[in-house]
Amino acid sequence: MKLLFITQVWDEGDSVLGFVPSWVTALRSHCEAVSVICLKKGGGTSSFPVYSLGKERGVSRLEKIYRLFSFAVRLRHDYDTVFVHMNPEYIVLAGLFWWLSGKRIVLWYAHGTVTWKLRLASIFTHRILSSTPEGCRIRSSKLRIVGQAIDTELFCPLEGEETTSAFSLVVVGRISASKGQLLALETLAVLREEGIPASLTIIGEPVYQNDREYLIECEKFVRERHLESFVSFLGPKKRTELALLIPSMTLCINMSTTGSLDKAGLEALSAGVPVVTANNAFRSVIGQRTPELMLDSQTLQDLTCAVRWYSSLPKKQRDDLRNILRREVVEHHSMTTFADRIFATL
Repeated sequence: MKLLFITQVWDEGDSVLGFVPSWVTALRSHCEAVSVICLKKGGGTSSFPVYSLGKERGVSRLEKIYRLFSFAVRLRHDYDTVFVHMNPEYIVLAGLFWWLSGKRIVLWYAHGTVTWKLRLASIFTHRILSSTPEGCRIRSSKLRIVGQAIDTELFCPLEGEETTSAFSLVVVGRISASKGQLLALETLAVLREEGIPASLTIIGEPVYQNDREYLIECEKFVRERHLESFVSFLGPKKRTELALLIPSMTLCINMSTTGSLDKAGLEALSAGVPVVTANNAFRSVIGQRTPELMLDSQTLQDLTCAVRWYSSLPKKQRDDLRNILRREVVEHHSMTTFADRIFATL
């Protein structure tokens, strides 16, 4: 197989999509050749060609579309399969050309929303891949569920036991109402009022104007409740930095409302940090093993109750739980088996 991989960002240092190069490297072991087209190219090197549509240079939307078609046509003899990561609009734009050219088209989609772009793209795709059934809710015989791809060697527990006696909560992801940082802060305030010596680390940054306004609201809450000494806003972090930070945490709060199996939550589990969430996509991972951490709703009462429950567990029970949840990620969502799971569906 000769693969053309299309993605938004090619940059190992990107706080959101820094994992993409490791995905392509894993897929390459099954391919005769690999080429990459990205919307935006950052730092880093690769042993295969990476072509950018020019977002990093501020090119116009029309020029990006032209460059997509130009690469698709110019490289047509270098690939027989197109793998589009998360963005069905690339298939909407070039799917007819690929289909008429006899190229096999694969779409990875992991988001609970079914858009018109996804529906239209599905006409041209040969396979639609997703991490969980909740991650792609389109009805199609082309859909296959393959789990996620987590670097379980990078995101691994610290040796031995929890390194601090403090109860450290963490939220990882874009600062946005959909991620629930304010709810985490409200939970922290309740816990400290109850005498539980908890702290909260927030990792991520706002992207849109609504996000920036939400961050201001979060910071105002911290000041009003005098939580400055117990809350850290660390901003975005590279994957390698996250892998050093996360294992020292006690519990990860993941309130993502995308409906997909959020990588940040799985990376926390891989690092030995249990996740409390209301995201139904996690039900297959933690729901049967720790139903106390699988919330039915995104309310302060439910989240506080779950965090309070985990804080009361004896150390041995916490350690057992951490090991069980990490094993679940290693067995079903590890990078080492990702390529095998992908190619078994094609």
